[in-house]
Amino acid sequence: MRKILLVDDEPEIRLALRLLFERHGLEVQEAAGVVEAIHALNESPFDLVLTDFDMLDGDGGAVIQAASERCPKAIRVVMSGDLTSIPEPVQATATHILEKPLLIRSLEMLIISLGVAPLMMSAAVEK
Repeated sequence: MRKILLVDDEPEIRLALRLLFERHGLEVQEAAGVVEAIHALNESPFDLVLTDFDMLDGDGGAVIQAASERCPKAIRVVMSGDLTSIPEPVQATATHILEKPLLIRSLEMLIISLGVAPLMMSAAVEK
């Protein structure tokens, strides 16, 4: 099972994304901020690290840097409501950058296209 580290200081966003990833059969570990995320990265490897950029205890750049050092093969995705706020070194270290508000369908197709999650027929069909 593929493992994802989901980092966001907004519990509602973490919940929505957790449900999406779990629907695709992925194991999700949540972190509510930079400190929790770096602790998680020190404890376990991840296949995908998805982090918000602007958080109460710091920025997602520290998470992306830690992920690149501890899980160099992991896909590293930064989310932000203001893409211009993400400094060039973070952009260079992240494998993908997504603008908030996220389009769930776009995120779902990204994780499928990257091979992180298989296409689940029940999840892919929209009513």
